[in-house]
Amino acid sequence: MLMLAVLSAGIGMVVWFVLEGLPLAGRRVTVGGVSLPTVVTGVLTLAVPVVALWVGRSRGEAWLSALAAEGPDDDTEKLLDVFAGVTFAEYAVAGGVGFAWATLFHLTSDPLMLLWVGGLIAFMALRYPTTGRARAWFDAAADRLARERRSRTL
Repeated sequence: MLMLAVLSAGIGMVVWFVLEGLPLAGRRVTVGGVSLPTVVTGVLTLAVPVVALWVGRSRGEAWLSALAAEGPDDDTEKLLDVFAGVTFAEYAVAGGVGFAWATLFHLTSDPLMLLWVGGLIAFMALRYPTTGRARAWFDAAADRLARERRSRTL
């Protein structure tokens, strides 16, 4: 994703030079001197982390419930799959939106678009699965799995 931002900046500088500072599109309607697509994407960028976390958590909860219904097995590998799925879902939402914003940067030639992409990269960096974060997630997931299995047997 970082490489995408760097590549976007480079291509954007070339486009800016070739078009002599004129954007390809998106500057006809402005809000306070800022193009409307930039304002809209800025607002939507604030919603992306919330949506990404919601998608990841709901995906994880569904997989943990399905895992609890399977019965007592060695769940280590299955929990690893769930953790990977949760992380992938969060990164897919943030990365996909970041790619769309980088594309809009090429249309609007507005450097603020790269700021929005940078914000999404920062979100992904903050959510990077470190050892401590993974252990905490595995402990919480194992506890929840045990509670659900106990509640199903009662």
